[in-house]
Amino acid sequence: MSSKVSVVIPVYNVETYLEKCVDSVLRQTYSDFEIILVDDGSTDASGRICDSFTDEKIKVIHQTNGGLSDARNTGTKAAVGEYITWLDSDDTLHPDFLKILVQLAEDCRADMAVGEFSFCKEGEECKPSEGNYATDVCAGTEAMKRMLEGRLHGTSACGMLIKRDLAGRYFFPYGKYHEDDLTTYQFYRSADRVAYTEQPLYFYLQRAGSIMHNAFGESDIAELDAADVIYNACEAMGEEYRKAALIKKTCNYCQVLFKCSDLKQIHYETYKRANDFIDSYWSEIFASPYIGKKAKIKIILYKSGLLKYVNKMMGKENA
Repeated sequence: MSSKVSVVIPVYNVETYLEKCVDSVLRQTYSDFEIILVDDGSTDASGRICDSFTDEKIKVIHQTNGGLSDARNTGTKAAVGEYITWLDSDDTLHPDFLKILVQLAEDCRADMAVGEFSFCKEGEECKPSEGNYATDVCAGTEAMKRMLEGRLHGTSACGMLIKRDLAGRYFFPYGKYHEDDLTTYQFYRSADRVAYTEQPLYFYLQRAGSIMHNAFGESDIAELDAADVIYNACEAMGEEYRKAALIKKTCNYCQVLFKCSDLKQIHYETYKRANDFIDSYWSEIFASPYIGKKAKIKIILYKSGLLKYVNKMMGKENA
């Protein structure tokens, strides 16, 4: 293996996490890589921390704040590696992340190689898991279908290795929430071959202050919009892809619908939009083998008006 990898890390007000994130890349067992730190107008010490790194593999770009998509796009345009991977600045990588995915991509002659996630709560240490993990390779459209069905990786742009020319075809939408949803399905759809391992290689930090854990807001409406974009695109590809996109749409819509027990009072338009979707596709949702029993039970509890009471008994404000 001799292919260079560009690791693009957008940086914004992550002074607590940045050194650990970068260190997880510098400790990779695969050595042919560059790190591109894009300081997206940080107002804490993050920018200074970026400049403090002395390793010659690290490049630093400072720019006016433009958001996650803009920072990723800046790093992608500056990349010189044959492959690109995106790493969020509060997350870390398995020591063999690059080695495993480059080997997988080259052995399978794939445009993309993806692994799985290990989710870590703040204050916990993510430890690499050992063992024999299944690998597979398939056409890009098949990988997209599996991803939408919840059987492969998910829509996150993190945790994947992608050829630079493919990465440059679809830039992340500026100023949008759920930018990954709007982009990664296009990577899969356009790839000739996608290689996959079930091994958890990307360590995702679940911290309370992140966008995905905030109260109801614009990001939730954007989550529905993104699901609609994917659904419409897949519907034009044929019935098997439409059915796969319906699963993704169901996940997104239920995520928003169940997020707040009083969504109907908070934002009636969004409540009605999500509720009407569930009603319209009720039979297809319950016939799908890729929508789990727990999700279906939650839908039934919600429609019967019991979900909020179950959540209260379990000590949860949200579903």
